[in-house]
Amino acid sequence: MRPLYLTRVREPGVADRTPGNSPGIYAKRKTNRFHRQKEGASFDEAEGLAMFSSEPQTAINNKASPPLFWGSPRHALMMLIAATCFWGLSFPLTKYWQVNTVDCPGGAILSSLTLLAIRTVPALVVLAIFKPHLFVLADRRALLIGSFLGSINFLGCFFQILGLATTTPTLSGFFTSLASAWVPLLALVCFRISVAPATLVGICVGIAGAGVLEIDTSGPLVLGMGEGLSLLCSVMFALVILLLDRLGRRVESSHLTVGFVGMTGLPALVLAPLWAQKEEVLGPWMSWLGAVLQTPGLLLDVALLTLLCTVLAYHWMTTYQPRVPASRAALVYLIEPLFAATFSVAWGYDAITLRLILGGGLILGGNFLVELPAWLPRYQKAG
Repeated sequence: MRPLYLTRVREPGVADRTPGNSPGIYAKRKTNRFHRQKEGASFDEAEGLAMFSSEPQTAINNKASPPLFWGSPRHALMMLIAATCFWGLSFPLTKYWQVNTVDCPGGAILSSLTLLAIRTVPALVVLAIFKPHLFVLADRRALLIGSFLGSINFLGCFFQILGLATTTPTLSGFFTSLASAWVPLLALVCFRISVAPATLVGICVGIAGAGVLEIDTSGPLVLGMGEGLSLLCSVMFALVILLLDRLGRRVESSHLTVGFVGMTGLPALVLAPLWAQKEEVLGPWMSWLGAVLQTPGLLLDVALLTLLCTVLAYHWMTTYQPRVPASRAALVYLIEPLFAATFSVAWGYDAITLRLILGGGLILGGNFLVELPAWLPRYQKAG
């Protein structure tokens, strides 16, 4: 008997089209093989299944082996949750930067551009050291798509950082989370993509949870420039989520990382000195920047923002978000304010309250509602 790897698997009833063979010869071969099986002649079980089953070989193999977690949509969701965790950490880190750089010669605008600029080059260096294939294997199309998405993300990050100069991290987190509400609306208006009712309900419940979690009703809610910029940044982030879903499926998604990270910060690297020159503070700004980079607290702040919130979070976002629907990814990103509140409690900036528990429960409940239709058949089948 020939080994399995030398056996040519054919669909039942399909003739042998190799030169020198006719359908009649192949039919005799199949009949002889069938008789040998009936007489007890031993041959590989997988080979027999492939020959006599009406199912394709891949379906037979899938029956024998359970679906893998690695590379599955569930794996992608887990990685997006990890990225969202790091973005939740970015709120107190960015606020710490804004509080400790109020003496920036060019004001809040130059301080915000500086934070984006000084994260870019170290982030690209880290990627080049640990992920050099992202630079080597990325083709022109992937670089262009990544750069296009990164330029939109730059606007969102700039508006968010600038808004944090005049608003609280909690309100900034709430308005940023509204990006999840814009995604299904933009998908419907721009691409005529309908969203499943369960997903819409989950997003509404999640946004309600973000509102309960982030908005303090004990005092008057005043919407100023910081809140407006945070709202504008949510629209930019919604565009990134939606366009990454549409464009990221056309290329190897991980190859978008270099262009995305680069264009998220390179515009700031150019605009920061130009703004300083416009304000006639280029010299004082350079001296101030040198002093900032020698401050241990701010240096650690920038290092965490670079490694966790930029390199890892953006790489995981560009790699894994195209593997799940945009509306599902938007709902995962709603967990961001919950992570932000958790870090705030851990660092002593906030306390565990009923509002925190209720808001966090609603956010998690919104995600659970989306997963429930997929879990029920498995539970019923197991029962």
